[in-house]
Amino acid sequence: MKNHYLTRSLAVLVGMLSVLLGSCEPEETISSAANSSETEAVTTPEQSATIRPAEAETTTSESQPTTNVQSSNFEISHYSNEDWAIAVVNTGNFETPNLTYYACDQGKANCIELTGGTEECGGDVCIYDWTNGNVRYSLEVSEYAKLLQVYENDKLILESTDLQQDYAQFYDDDVDLVPQDREEVAGISEAQLKALLPKIQKAVFTENWQTLADISADSVNVKFSEDAEMTAVPKAALAKTLAEQDLKTWKMRVMTQTFEDLFLNQYGAMIGQGSIWIGSKAMEDPAQIITINIW
Repeated sequence: MKNHYLTRSLAVLVGMLSVLLGSCEPEETISSAANSSETEAVTTPEQSATIRPAEAETTTSESQPTTNVQSSNFEISHYSNEDWAIAVVNTGNFETPNLTYYACDQGKANCIELTGGTEECGGDVCIYDWTNGNVRYSLEVSEYAKLLQVYENDKLILESTDLQQDYAQFYDDDVDLVPQDREEVAGISEAQLKALLPKIQKAVFTENWQTLADISADSVNVKFSEDAEMTAVPKAALAKTLAEQDLKTWKMRVMTQTFEDLFLNQYGAMIGQGSIWIGSKAMEDPAQIITINIW
């Protein structure tokens, strides 16, 4: 993506952290041993060619080219308002972008992933389009406004305004984005969070499960479905375990997590409505992935 269009104005976006804990807190009861072959992976709804953000569906556009997960380039931009959390990933370059679109509602219940986006820039405005059957998703980004519009057969069916770009990645450590009391409760510093979140999202996007394993605790608590008990998976087995799961919905929830909306409590920091929890034993200790909830 052309960051010189997306980052022209670094307005101060120090918002209050949203309390999204819900029912996603790490559970204390853990079943013994590593991942069992009897554990079932979470499934997602059937794909639909006419998906709208307002509908309770999750889909990946089958008509678009497969994302180049081997690309060494990785740029991610986040936009959100009270309704939607959006991530745009570019694995191409300045001349030839390769754009992937992720969007979830703020409850992370309804998500969508689309690849093969197009880019048209002029002046201070860039417009990014993705198609899914007869539905077109259009994200307009300028210095003055960020706007999502969804068209079905060229008829506007949804418009979401007041999108704010998450500029956390551009702030240095002198800008305090996380209240100190929350850092102390979670035992994770802001610097650790700013380093870990993009690293986790790049690994999830590229499905580089070994990278996730490398930044995980010696044993990770994994919940393979909403109704399942936690399973203790050794760090050495985590990459293989994740590679065997259906992670479509889980992936979209992780990718749309903004830094501004990270939730911190005594368990650590929650990514993707509890899809991943990171934590550390003490503020000076490195933060690690401690829990993964797949649903």
